[in-house]
This record gives sequence, C-alpha cells and structure tokens, in this order.
Amino acid sequence: MKQKLTYCILITIAFLLSCTRAEDRIAVLWTSCPEFARYCELFNRSQSKYKIVARYVANPSLDLLETDERPDVVVGSWLKGAEVRKKFISLNSLLKETAIDPDIFYPELLNLGKSDSKQMLLPVSFNLPALIFRKDAIQPTDDFTISLDEIQKLSAQYTRTDRNGYTYMGFAPRWDTEFLYLTAKGYNATFEEQTGFFSWSETSLKNAVTALRSFTLETNTSTKAETDFQFKYLYNNAYTAITSGRCLFQYLRSDDLLQLDQDKMASLDFRWLAFNKRTPLDDEVVYAGIYTNGRNKDCARAFLTFLFSVDTQKHILLENSQLGISSMGFGIAGGFSSIRSITENIFPTYYPALLFHLPQSSGFMSPHVLPSNWLDIKKEIIIPYLKVACEIDSDASISEFTTLGNYINLNKSRRE
Repeated sequence: MKQKLTYCILITIAFLLSCTRAEDRIAVLWTSCPEFARYCELFNRSQSKYKIVARYVANPSLDLLETDERPDVVVGSWLKGAEVRKKFISLNSLLKETAIDPDIFYPELLNLGKSDSKQMLLPVSFNLPALIFRKDAIQPTDDFTISLDEIQKLSAQYTRTDRNGYTYMGFAPRWDTEFLYLTAKGYNATFEEQTGFFSWSETSLKNAVTALRSFTLETNTSTKAETDFQFKYLYNNAYTAITSGRCLFQYLRSDDLLQLDQDKMASLDFRWLAFNKRTPLDDEVVYAGIYTNGRNKDCARAFLTFLFSVDTQKHILLENSQLGISSMGFGIAGGFSSIRSITENIFPTYYPALLFHLPQSSGFMSPHVLPSNWLDIKKEIIIPYLKVACEIDSDASISEFTTLGNYINLNKSRRE
C-alpha cells in the first residue's frame, strides 16, 4: 500500500512537472500591430521548442498600467514612458550574448529604448513624413528632402487666382493638422514626458507658429482663403488632390505613401520633410520588450531573437509580396524596419520608389520620450492650440497669438 501511494505521488508530480514544462513553452504577446499574429505563426513554424500566441491590444502601454494580466512580450508604441518602462526587463544580456547584434539597428532608435545604461526596449519599425507631388513638377535634389522654406517658395510660384479667388494653390500647412504638429517638432518644440503632464519649449513653439503664420500670410493671403480652396477643390484623398493639378504638394506619412499601388506611384514623386536637414520621425515608433512579470521569458527571448534576424525579416517581406499582403500593410509592422540593412538594401526590392529616396538616417530627428496617453494630449491640447495659434486674417500681425501655456491655463479655467 505504501509503495502504491508513493507511486501515485510520483505520477502526480511528474504530471504537474509536464504541465509546467508545457506552459513554459507557450508565451503570450500583446501588440497593437496586427501583423504580429503572422510573425508569431512564423516563429512557431520555425522551431518546436516554444510556442507564442498574439493578442491584439489597442494601446498596450495603457493596459499594462491597468491590469494584473501577465503577457510575456509587448510590442507597440508609447512603451517608453517612465511608468510603463519599469515593467520591462533589461535586454542587455540578450544583446551581449550576440543573439541580437546591437549594431544592426539605427542607433538613434536603439538609444531611445534605453533607460540609463539598460536597454529596456528594442525598436521594431518607424515612419517618416513625406510631401508628394506630380512627377517632374519640381527640380530634383541630392538628398531627397524638402524644407518649409522650399515648400513655401515653390507654392508661391504655383499659386493662381482669378476674379473668384484662388484657382490653384501650391500648399497650405493648415490643410493637414499633422503637418502643423510636424512643424512644431521640426522647430524643436521638444514635447516630452514630465511627471504628471508634459513639457515643451515655449520659445521654439512660438518660432514654429510664427513660421506657419508667415507661410499663410505671405503665400496664401489668409486662413479663409486656404480653407475655402480646400473645401472647393481638395475634398478627396491626397493622391487625387495632386493628380487633379489644383495643388502642388500634399502631406502623407511613409506607410500611407508606399502602400499606393504601382500605377499611382508611377505618376508621383516625393521628398522627405526636413528642418535644418533633419527629418522628424513619426512619434509612433514601434518597440518590443519583455514583461518583467511574464512567465515565459525564455520563449520571449527566443521570439525577439527570431524577430530581429535579418533572415527572418527578409522572409517576411518576401512572403508579403508573394501573398499580396503588401497591399494591406507596409513593410515590417507597418513601417520601415529598425534593422538598417533591411530598410536600405531589401525594402527597395519591394518598394521601387525607394531606390532613389532612401531615408537619410544621418538626418533623423528622433522623438522625445512621451507619456503613454500622448495621443489624447495631442488631440485635445496640441492640435487645437496649433489651429488657433496659426489662424490669421489677411491683415493680422504674425505676433498676435497666445502661448501654449496660456492656452492650457485658459481652457483649464473654463472647464472649472
């Protein structure tokens, strides 16, 4: 009887250990990038030791602050904030073990994932701002960038009027509020996380607003003229606005631009938007990290090693092309790959428009660390302020606008 009891105990222990080992082979990935469902599938097919499953989470950074759930890998934007960053383990050992060579990354992106000397996050993908125009509409430039001054000069030359107003207008920054925001970033407004809120450079922001107001006043006469022209002629998408010939430039983010089909791309050209020869990266740089309370860190490390392999990303891009998936999403996780050789050597194979328009990494302007709720702050505070501050009448002085600090305080007092 004693022997039978001992045997049963041993069988139970063995069963529990086998269950634990099975669980340790399965990891859970939270991501705001739908593409990772397929990346997880590719990883599972590539080996038999581990399994990983993807779960879509619209904003993983906010969910990590509000839940007791324990994902193993987290991939998304806005993970660099101080409170969220604490929830990841250091990846220094993963890089030191040469499983992932740190030299493969764009250094500006890799450094943004550090906290002190610890590499807490690894960059996955990024996007850039572009100005599109009809092919041969402007003279080529060596570095394939365009500045606000150049946009204004060319726009002024393109503008035409008749007795009913503007019939052709080169460009107006107010046509796209994202362009207003990019200009603020380009002028070093330095939006950045600060305990309890965010910080910025009031002087730099004022300089950006002054430049934007000058553009409207000197090139398009008034805010009303720009708005009326947009309502009358530019009611479709950016591509149609350009091909109609009514305007010279339209703003597009790189992922939207490079997802256009080849027939449309054949009639277009583009330049990367630059300020003092530096191109501001889109804020929503995608990062990956290993959650500190995750159960399956070995699987998480194996997955990141797989993801940041040059061969893996080559295979992803090839499969995108073969399956026609490239029409539903751009590049790696919706953007340029953080692996420099992939973006510079492999992307042009699948996106021929990049052959003579490769991003100039020496001129990248990386975003600062922003709070996890930055999208809400931007929507509710930054964009409304820029719209108000940049609005003028034809006889308005370019100095007559309030500061962002005053704008925030005024709106706060109104709410109270």
